[in-house]
Amino acid sequence: MMRAYKAPDGLRACVEYKYKETVKAMGGQWDPFHKEWVLPYSLDTWQGLLLAVPGIEGDAAVKKDFEMPVAVEKKIISGIGPMPLKTGITPFGHQYAAYAEALNLFHQGRCGYGFFFEMGCGKSLTAVAVAGQLYLEKQIRTLLIVAPLSVIPVWPREFGDYAGYPYSVTVLDDSSRKKKLEKLKAAKGKPGLCVVAINYESCWRLETELLAFGFDMIIADEGQRIKDPLSKQSKALHHLGDQARYKLDLTGTPVSNSPLDYFSQYRFMDREIFGDSWYAFRGNYAFMGQGTNHATGKTYSQVIGYRNLGDLVTKAHSIAYRVTKEQALDLPDQLDETLYCHFEAPAARAYRDLVKDSIAELDNLPAVTAQHVITQLLRLSQICGGFVKLDTEGYENDPNAGKLIPISKAKIKLFEELLGDLLSVEGKKVVVFARFTAEIKLLREVLEKQLGADGYRMIDGSVPKDVRGEYVEDFQKNPAIRVFLAQIQTAGLGITLTAADTTVYYSTDYSYAAYEQSRARTHRIGQKNNCTYIHLVVKDTVDEKILEALSQKKSIADLCVDNYQKLLGGTKK
Repeated sequence: MMRAYKAPDGLRACVEYKYKETVKAMGGQWDPFHKEWVLPYSLDTWQGLLLAVPGIEGDAAVKKDFEMPVAVEKKIISGIGPMPLKTGITPFGHQYAAYAEALNLFHQGRCGYGFFFEMGCGKSLTAVAVAGQLYLEKQIRTLLIVAPLSVIPVWPREFGDYAGYPYSVTVLDDSSRKKKLEKLKAAKGKPGLCVVAINYESCWRLETELLAFGFDMIIADEGQRIKDPLSKQSKALHHLGDQARYKLDLTGTPVSNSPLDYFSQYRFMDREIFGDSWYAFRGNYAFMGQGTNHATGKTYSQVIGYRNLGDLVTKAHSIAYRVTKEQALDLPDQLDETLYCHFEAPAARAYRDLVKDSIAELDNLPAVTAQHVITQLLRLSQICGGFVKLDTEGYENDPNAGKLIPISKAKIKLFEELLGDLLSVEGKKVVVFARFTAEIKLLREVLEKQLGADGYRMIDGSVPKDVRGEYVEDFQKNPAIRVFLAQIQTAGLGITLTAADTTVYYSTDYSYAAYEQSRARTHRIGQKNNCTYIHLVVKDTVDEKILEALSQKKSIADLCVDNYQKLLGGTKK
């Protein structure tokens, strides 16, 4: 484990050999007796280490000196005023501080700012407030939000929940290019702040049309998606950003692989910070060496270390506000997030057909019980997870009759994308819950692809009880075990998983009691951080209805008999 601690002679650090050149460039001196590096004890040194050495841990003294909480008083800052939010919405201290700092810089003539908030710290609310204030000041009339496909459906709700000013939101989520362009054209005449939301893939494909629209402001949500300066989506954001008056980068992980991840995001936000040339930036902040392709014998340039990190940190922080859940002391101790996906066309048709069949079957019963409705719900939930159960009637000669077969990859692709983002934070651990055995099998394939067979532990009904405790202990104590996968009915009760502060629900149980117990696996004695719960939802399906019921602390069995048509997705009687 790489660590750093406060010592009488400075900041002592134990790091891997590959970081040798970086540590030397930061003023490090090698202590051969203790086999440690001795560096100047300063904020710049520590921030440089955090940037260049992913996963390094500071001791209590280092954290106390250099990672102080950022929660601030919710006082109105002179010249800025309150955030333009709905009545009854009270921002956290760090949200108002970031809002005020961004506006101050915009008023001084800067064009970009970064809200580098860890997931759950409220960067969306802060961005809605900044955009609203600029609109009320008549500085902007149009806003483009570029986000991952899974996050796009969240933005209309964010404006609906928080915006205390007139606005309209147009979401370009159609599969057809023609329909997207029709909606884009229609958006311009809508009242209030004209907000258009689009995903990264569609953004670069519609770059010409978006440039012609002429957006006054652009928000790059999960801006780490443009960290590769040579990718098509990064180049599109750079071009659009050059045209826009104001830009915001929203991300909890601006740096996941190396300090060089900053360049493309800052090229989008404010090209004056690090300039336009990727190669000049790399030459200034990285040591380059030669590697050899052993298959071909050819040599190539590669980064072997980093330098001038104090300068990099100073410039990066000049237009950004960073906050983690640990620092934001006024946050609630449990935070919920929802990520969305959409069915592919065949799965959507199968889902709609099953809704009709389910309602027709229930309508024909002399008396509908909760169990009848739950049986139909289970079939719909299975499709949301990616599987459909073939009927036996009429399929007697089909070897798959009565079995679950794959029908959709929408949710598993969303999970794979999310997992990659979460695990890009060095040392982070994650708990994943799912309901169905077929889902567990699918999730294991993703985990083994990203982590290998030894990078996670799993408990479902097939795991013997006498080894379950060992698996839990592995996850709690072994840094190499990054994910704990659990079937909610089997492992949702009685175990402690506080090594993680983030839980992902691929699917949920219909019982509120079981759901609440599963949340308590991470939110319990021994947990040092605020807990985040991420729910993966297929849009316009029972996933949404189930999550809505659980959020209201209700079990599906309590709701389903009288409202089964509405619950299943039909028209209420």
